[in-house]
Amino acid sequence: MADAAPQSATAWPEVVRVSVEDDPNSGPWNMAVDGVLLESALSDGVCSLRWYRWREPTLSLGHFQSPDDPLIDERFAELPRVRRLSGGGAILHDRELTYSCAVGPQHPLATQPAELYRQMHAAIIGVLEVQGVHVTRRGASDRSLDANFLCFSRGDANDLVVSDHKILGSAQ
Repeated sequence: MADAAPQSATAWPEVVRVSVEDDPNSGPWNMAVDGVLLESALSDGVCSLRWYRWREPTLSLGHFQSPDDPLIDERFAELPRVRRLSGGGAILHDRELTYSCAVGPQHPLATQPAELYRQMHAAIIGVLEVQGVHVTRRGASDRSLDANFLCFSRGDANDLVVSDHKILGSAQ
């Protein structure tokens, strides 16, 4: 892990712990590391940004989803399952890059979830634009999609989309 200077001194602390993991790990390992980073943010005020991958296809359930939910598609029945610390719908993790961000309760963005989304998504949009990928925020969302079990079948105004296809969502 390395410390990185923030883009905006008004929103981020002087030091943010940044972890970019090259090797994919299991779902339980990934969720355990996210849990440690959250505990560090809560107890010590250390902000963390982590980028990681998954060793095998894994279904991660949102914090409030039941592992026995009848909406779980039979296609996912044999996959390993983990529970995320965040809410939202289930995500099938496979061949992707995942991020987590932990800020403590004393951080100015802890009480402004919409602003935290905006800043994280703006940074990701900027990086993708440099790579030639035109990404936008969804903007107005269709609330009828909220009942879908899978996160990427849901629609939120803060989702990042490419040609109306959701490529990134975030949960807190």
